[in-house]
Parts: sequence; C-alpha cells; structure tokens
Amino acid sequence: MKKLSLHGWRARPKNNIAVYPSVYTMAYATSLDCLKAYGAKLKSIIYIIGQDDMEILTESKADYYKFSSLLTNKFKKQPKYLDELIKWSESKINLLYDFINKNFNENTIKQLSNKEIASRCLKYTKIYLAYHFKNTPAWWMGALEAEKELKNYLIFNHPDRNIDDLLSTIISPLEYPSENFQEELSLLNMAIKLKKMECHNLRSIKNLPQNIKNDLHKHFSTYNSLSFGYNTGLVRQEDYFFKRLNQMVKKNPINSKTDKLKEIEIKKTKRDVLTAGLHLPRDTKNLVFALRKLAYLQELKKTTQTRSHPLLQLVVKKEIARRLKIEVKYLDYLSEIEIGRLLKLNHITPKFKKELKQRGSSAVLIIRNMKSTWLIGEKAKDFIKNNGLTLNIKGIKEITGQAASKGLVRGHVKICLFSQEINKIKKGDILVTNMTTPDFVPGMRLAAAIITDEGGITSHAAIVARELNKPCIIGTKIASKVFHDGDLVEVDANKGTIKKLS
Repeated sequence: MKKLSLHGWRARPKNNIAVYPSVYTMAYATSLDCLKAYGAKLKSIIYIIGQDDMEILTESKADYYKFSSLLTNKFKKQPKYLDELIKWSESKINLLYDFINKNFNENTIKQLSNKEIASRCLKYTKIYLAYHFKNTPAWWMGALEAEKELKNYLIFNHPDRNIDDLLSTIISPLEYPSENFQEELSLLNMAIKLKKMECHNLRSIKNLPQNIKNDLHKHFSTYNSLSFGYNTGLVRQEDYFFKRLNQMVKKNPINSKTDKLKEIEIKKTKRDVLTAGLHLPRDTKNLVFALRKLAYLQELKKTTQTRSHPLLQLVVKKEIARRLKIEVKYLDYLSEIEIGRLLKLNHITPKFKKELKQRGSSAVLIIRNMKSTWLIGEKAKDFIKNNGLTLNIKGIKEITGQAASKGLVRGHVKICLFSQEINKIKKGDILVTNMTTPDFVPGMRLAAAIITDEGGITSHAAIVARELNKPCIIGTKIASKVFHDGDLVEVDANKGTIKKLS
C-alpha cells in the first residue's frame, strides 16, 4: 500500500464522542460542494480508531494547508465574514434540538415505524451536515493556521516578550463569555434576588418565591445539557441547580453579577491596551480579532450540538438499538445510510454484528468523495503500520505544549479522558485529558492546572482556564499517554513544560 501524505488533525476520546453523526457529517470537506464554497477540499479524512481514542488525519498535507491558508486570508481581508457567521450560528443555536424534539419525542417515538425513523434520521443528518458545512471550517481548519501566523509575527517582531503569554492575552474572547460563565451568572442573579428578599434557608424548590421558581425552571431548560457534553449520559435535574443556588445564597458576602462583569471589563481594557501597544499592521490586527471570534464560534457549535445530544443519545439511539437488538455504542459506527438500511431490513446478520464490534475496537475509517470505507482486522493494522502511525513514548519524563494560561504549580496527575471521571479530581490535582468540553468544568474548577493533548489557543480548555485563572498547557499531543494517575508533576505554564517528578 502506497504511503499517504497525512496531516495529524485532531484526536478524540473514543467513548466520549459520538461517531454518528459528527464523523460522517465531516464528509463535506471531501466534496465538490466544499471546493465550490471554500476554494479547496480534502482528498480524504481518515479516522484511526484505537482502544481509548480516535485520531483524525487529513490527506494530503498540501490540501490541508491550502484550505487553512484560504480561510486565514479571508480573516485578514474580510473581517465581516466572521461577524456574519457568528450572527448566523447564534440564530441556529437550537436548530438540532428543535428538530429532534419535534420529530423524536420520547412519548411518541415508539409509535413510529422503522421506515419513518430511518427517514427522520436521514433528515437530521442532512441538517447536521448543513450546519457543520457553514459553521465549522472557519475554526476547525482556519484557527490553527491563523494562530500560527500571528505567533510567528510576534516572535519576529517582539523577541524579548513571552510569546505564549502575549498571544493568549490579546486573543482572549472576553466580549464572548462561555456558556458556563453565562450559566454561573444566571444562578448568581437569582441568588442576589433571594438575598434581597432575605430568603436564606430554603429546603426545596417549592419554598422558592414564584418569580425565582420561574427563573430556575428557565435556567434548567437552558443549561441541563451542559453536563452531558457530547456523550456522557448525564443530564442535570432541576434539583441540582437548586442546591447550587442555595450554596450561593449562603455565601457571605456574595459576589454580585456587576462585580463579575466589572472584572471582565478590567481584563478587557488591559487586553485592548496591550494589543494597541503592539502597533500591529491591519491584516495582523484582523487576525487577532478573528481568533477572538473563532473561539466563540467553536463555543456556539458545541452548545448547538450538546443541547440536542441528550435526546439523540438517550432517546433516539436507544430506541434504534432496541429495535435492532444491538448495544447503543455500536450505532456510533454506522452511517445514516447503514442505519436506514438496517431499520428497513429490521435485522442485523451475525457477520455484520461481528464487523461492528471490530469497527468499535480497532479500525480505520476513510471518507473520500463523501463516501466512507472501513478497514478492519489486518487491513487496518497494515494501514497504520505502513503510514507510520504507531507511537513510541517509552522513557519520556518531560513534555512540552503551548501555554494558554500562565502559572507554575506542582500536583498529582488525574487522567480524565471522559467527563464522567472528573469526580476523582480533588483540589490541587493536575487535570490531564485529551480535550475538554463544557461538562469538564466542575473538575477544571478544582484542578490546580489543566493539560490537554490537543487544541489551540481558541480551544475550550484555553478559554475556560483563562476565565478561571488556572495554569493551562494545550497541544501536548501525548500528555494523557505519558502520565498516569498519581504521578507528581511540575507544570510550568510560563514555559509550556510538564515534568514528571516521581
């Protein structure tokens, strides 16, 4: 087999990221429609599915850089492009949730025929694909190239500065608060109202004043899927938010919403003064603004997806798996076409069940020209070997990454590939993970520092770490494989290094 020109793109913790439909809807990047819309396309997207994670690569390197460079140039020359994209993405925030809620209501889904479920799954995937096609390329491919170009400019023109610290400060998206921050402000607003009413010892939701009860229900409806992330299976109930509200009310003094917003404004002023003092050329300054907006675009996409995921994973997939008599997790290795075909047949052969298990344990998925091909068994092993995709980390005790939020701390490592594992994090531990999503935030609050395998300066981990003022190093590629639970490490987020001490 000819060795391909591959570019390492992303890695994902396998059991925490639903393959269907997100993986299959990335197929658009290999389509002629993509070439027409963006001026470039990829030859193929390749997913290496291992025991714990899923590595995502693109073919070829030249095509990837052409795609990302075209987007970066657009950021520099057409700054309104991202403003319009943000406005569009904000208008679609409940797009996926609304479709599933209307078409797969948990009270009526059991009455739908297999054919009707297949038809609606296909429609959902098309809507999902169309959303990704417009929202995702800008930050999925353009952000890292824009970050690289901006960083190179700063290195050349400000060699005496701490570049990672400078970069993370000037591109902080402070005008675009994360969903977690907005959720905290919403609860804080209720707590302040209760303080003014002198409501201190509330035993249950029914004891709340009616206006606060209404606010809490609205809060629950908006934020209950935050803990679910991509595929945790955890949906917060209204009582969870009530308990947090009660804890806020008992605090004395309580930080007001105004205080928190004032703190953001102070940071924003310092950021803007620092940026102005760099005297950046117009195109470079546009890259700074673009990276702020790209971080928010990524956050919008996560919110749009995760709001729909509880219904998708716990209602739709569960019902399809019940009808096909397979475990829910194996649905993630089926395309919407395969799901439709199997539903219409109402049967899975033993041979295909065996193949599904192989897809989920160790396989290669190649998407080319909008069509997917699976390699399993020896074919998958040969592909990985021939393309030099095996990893040797033996004996490594110190690694480097990009400092996203500065600081120097020591602590014991806790590996959390899935947000379901964050309960093992105690105050002062070092959170090491592949990537973070909104459902990781409770663990991030306790951790002394945050380390990720992947991501750039606009990643979720970088944004939240700066909000929390926690040392953070991103893009290490191998931290979750080199370190183990209990390792004592020194995290120097001023230099971007993590060193194993014992």
